[in-house]
Amino acid sequence: MTKKNLTVRLSDNQRKNLEKLSRETKLEVSQLVRLGVDAILEYADRNGGKLVLPLNIEDTLEIKTIKRGRSNALNPGTRREAVA
Repeated sequence: MTKKNLTVRLSDNQRKNLEKLSRETKLEVSQLVRLGVDAILEYADRNGGKLVLPLNIEDTLEIKTIKRGRSNALNPGTRREAVA
């Protein structure tokens, strides 16, 4: 799949929190954003193309723990990957 750039404007606080989460999870900021987009699209699909607020993405994502060579803040020696 070809990836295309999309400019998204974030507040300073949103960017800071994404960068913090990136460090804690050992995932790139771009990966976190893509996971969020996938979760919202899947959520809307499951709700007839509508967003029902507040969003509950826990119902949308299956969280898998994947063994890695280095540890992260979520679980030493593993990383968590959300799969839509």
